[in-house]
Amino acid sequence: MPRAGHQDLAVYSEADEHSLHVRFADEDVCIGPARSAESYLSVPAIISAAEITGADAIHPGYGFLSESAYLAEVCEACHIRSSGPRPT
Repeated sequence: MPRAGHQDLAVYSEADEHSLHVRFADEDVCIGPARSAESYLSVPAIISAAEITGADAIHPGYGFLSESAYLAEVCEACHIRSSGPRPT
């Protein structure tokens, strides 16, 4: 269900297809295999998911890329807001 006029997009690895965050999201996109380096740590996969769904913001969650200034830089370059750290 959209909240405050927004829809939630969940990204997930193949191993997490049935996770709660996926089940409760309005839309979901698989971003790669179970191995974190090939999914959750893949900035290109995350940006691609945002672009193909028309997302205008990314919340990097906890861990993984939550402290990545690089993700913030790429988001800024792609005109996608990020609630993570500021670009360096």
